[in-house]
Amino acid sequence: MRSVCIALLRWGGWPGWTPLLMRTIELNPSIRYMLIGNQNPELFRTPRNAEFHKFTLRRLVKRIRHVLGVGPGKLSVEGGASKIADFKPMLAEIFSEMFTGCDYWGYMQEDVLLGDLRSFLTESLLNAHDVISPLPAPLYHAGAFMIYRNAPHVNSLFRKSSEWEKVARSQTYLVFDEWWGDLKDGMNGVVQRESQAGRIRAYTAGATRSSQQMWLADDNIYAQQSGGGVSGGGVSGGAGVSGGASASVGEKTTEARSFERSDWNRTDRIWYHETLVISWSRGRLWRGTPSSSGPPSSSDPPSSSDPPSSSADTEGGVHQLAAFHLRASKTRDAFRGLSDSAHFRELASQASRFVITRHGVWFHTHGGGNGRTVTWYSGRFPDMHMLVRPSEFSRMTSRFAALGAPSYSGQHFQETFDALPCLLNGVSDKIMD
Repeated sequence: MRSVCIALLRWGGWPGWTPLLMRTIELNPSIRYMLIGNQNPELFRTPRNAEFHKFTLRRLVKRIRHVLGVGPGKLSVEGGASKIADFKPMLAEIFSEMFTGCDYWGYMQEDVLLGDLRSFLTESLLNAHDVISPLPAPLYHAGAFMIYRNAPHVNSLFRKSSEWEKVARSQTYLVFDEWWGDLKDGMNGVVQRESQAGRIRAYTAGATRSSQQMWLADDNIYAQQSGGGVSGGGVSGGAGVSGGASASVGEKTTEARSFERSDWNRTDRIWYHETLVISWSRGRLWRGTPSSSGPPSSSDPPSSSDPPSSSADTEGGVHQLAAFHLRASKTRDAFRGLSDSAHFRELASQASRFVITRHGVWFHTHGGGNGRTVTWYSGRFPDMHMLVRPSEFSRMTSRFAALGAPSYSGQHFQETFDALPCLLNGVSDKIMD
């Protein structure tokens, strides 16, 4: 099996959903993860396949300037999207010793949850490609997740950009790692150009081997500029571009070309998917509605292909995901204020399934005298968790499916609050900790 190593960069405190992220990392045991930053995340249990490498920002700047020959004067970063992201395509040179022995290397962000990556990164796919993008053509590069062959001509791809030295010197984030942005020769253009010339073999996530699979989804809906309509749930990567995009090489689709940096805050172009339901089940990630019985207990037998539901979700079917990007949810109260309590960390470390909705995170648990329950965590009550009957939880998600994807910003705001389940009890995490 080809070895794959993935880096995750984080300076400043880790977000409250980090235990969920680490659980999804843990259930990708054949992949190694390098956590690089200045603070080790607090966890109930560190995944065996993850290793933390401590680097202060000052040490990182020194390393960049030594390896690349150029670099910023300083870096001031406190988590979140930042200047650090510009250096992601350069990681194989900056941290070459970390990727020794890796056939492939890549990166991901801390606001991404993983599914079963080996279901997507098959041996045949890896053998046939040098660069793997989770986005559809002609989007050859993504900031949230990328995979590269660990070979000199691939590791140095960033040097093919006429702007890479400007990027490395600048203390400002120039969006070098993304398909969008103001640069004329960012990594998307580099990979596209080198692939077209036949110097590398690049994969884009147009059609997967199964119509039930989707590489990358996020929690926004994107207005499409051609043919009308919208693209729900960030299909194939949050780019607002259909996974079946058929634009010729060297051209961007109308939708991709029309999305500029200033559009990310325009609610008439991009809005939150209020009824989206994301289910993580025993290492696999699904976009769809959970079954009527609610999330299964940890004692349920594992299944290699057990989807969370046979019913359709708001986009017309259950899809298995390689990754889910909390692009918009991370800025909303339910996730931004999520408390990383000891109880939450323990629950996440033992989870067999959890569900993400706009209201927060839902685990199946055993509620003592209440029997089997669903435990709800939300940043709206950061020091507590709520207990809910599975039937009530199922009623909520069924209501979400009935509402369908919103056609404009805030369309289902009130209805999704009205759909919240009745509570059995509320428990203080401070008391439990």
